[in-house]
Amino acid sequence: MSFTLDNLSDALDLKLKSKCLIVTISAGEPYYDTDGVLVATDQGPTPTELTALYFARKLADDLGLFVVSTSFCSSRSTFALLESIDLGADYAVRIPNSLGTSSIEATAALVEKLAGRLILMGGSPSGHLESPASIELAAKLKLPLVASAYQIASHGGPGHKRMLASRHCFNSHYEELEIRDRAVVCFEATKPIPMRSPLAKALSLEERLFEFTYLASGQTGSKPSGGLRTIPFKIPSGHLAPPLGKNEFEKLSSILGVDDTSRHGETIDTDPASAALLILKRLRGWGILEK
Repeated sequence: MSFTLDNLSDALDLKLKSKCLIVTISAGEPYYDTDGVLVATDQGPTPTELTALYFARKLADDLGLFVVSTSFCSSRSTFALLESIDLGADYAVRIPNSLGTSSIEATAALVEKLAGRLILMGGSPSGHLESPASIELAAKLKLPLVASAYQIASHGGPGHKRMLASRHCFNSHYEELEIRDRAVVCFEATKPIPMRSPLAKALSLEERLFEFTYLASGQTGSKPSGGLRTIPFKIPSGHLAPPLGKNEFEKLSSILGVDDTSRHGETIDTDPASAALLILKRLRGWGILEK
């Protein structure tokens, strides 16, 4: 069965329903550092979110699930989501920020729509052990929160859906928590860093970038639960012809379609008057001088 842009989002819903791990990326939400300076947005996943992506990818591979990254960000913002795909996510969903809609409310609606198996988040940029957003999201979804996690792994072998999370408690102590059902897990920044996708996957033309349209209850235009649509973004296919030329400059010029005679001088033996006329002719030919 082939899918078009119109029905691909419906197929995605069916494919991911209760079979995905959701990693939230905070790009698009400005925050202040410890010195009170506003940090620019859309800079890609934070160090703690990189940790979340790393463990999400490992869990998905072990349990046969999918990794879906999501971010509440500007409707023009795609960098953080594309970065998360390159760093291990199977799909990325953008939630455009709109007036009167909170990031927690919209993210919770997407989680419920996809019936996310586990929601993985990064810790607070300010250095706290858990992000205030993770507390609010867990409360909104009415799910348990595992804060200060530094590791998570599948538990019980193939066919089992249980997970074992390790987290810090106090001083040098830690504890292990078994997760048998849905939960929100907030990570600390640890050493594991996700690997970049191989070139073949990075250049894949498969549609993996989506947008979740959400309107809160009481707003007009759509149902409160919202819906997914495909963002028609893809790397164009094609190839470059082999470069021509004897030296590196000529090869680069052939790739870019640059005429090197319009960039470099020519040596011609002639009288001054003829040389002046030739220069004027060249300048008119290049469009530098009006005819």
